[in-house]
Amino acid sequence: MRTDLRAWSTDSTHWLSAAALAVAMSGGLALSQEHPREQQGKPLSAAPPALQHTLRDLDGRQHRLADGLPDRAVLLWFTNFCPGCEERFPFVERLGRRHSDSLAIFAISVLGDDRKTVARMREALHPSFPLLLDPGDVVAGDLGLKHAPNACPLVNAVLVARNGEITWRGHLSAAKDDDIEAAVTGTIGMPQEKNPEKKE
Repeated sequence: MRTDLRAWSTDSTHWLSAAALAVAMSGGLALSQEHPREQQGKPLSAAPPALQHTLRDLDGRQHRLADGLPDRAVLLWFTNFCPGCEERFPFVERLGRRHSDSLAIFAISVLGDDRKTVARMREALHPSFPLLLDPGDVVAGDLGLKHAPNACPLVNAVLVARNGEITWRGHLSAAKDDDIEAAVTGTIGMPQEKNPEKKE
């Protein structure tokens, strides 16, 4: 049985996630979702600093976030596995399966040293993409995604093209499925290199 949102929101940590989601849904992220290219910031290298990190999953396996580049785009999803995030797992799963050859997905826990919640979600949801631990919050920090302890960042998803450019940022629980799909489709269609020289 899914946790009642009102009861869930009484917990201070989860209340912060709910507040962030409310801001996102009220339009605070409208620009980054509707016009992602205007939000990408400065061009990144082929392996952005945030993607150079190697994180472990619950089984101790290492996952280097940049390993998908340049053959695949990369979607980083920072989650505390709250009910809002939990509801998005089926969509992210479908997204990953549709673009399995061109998109690498990493769900990164923002719960610090809390392994039990991650293990519980993995057991319940059986995602095909890895759930990674980042006790030091280094990846979100490198991307400038500030958040309260154990709460999802206001921007909790970042899409990186094969050439290393950030093409979309938003909150997965607030963004529309079609907008995310359009961003992914456009991103995986980008060239592997920036400004590739035209062949005569």
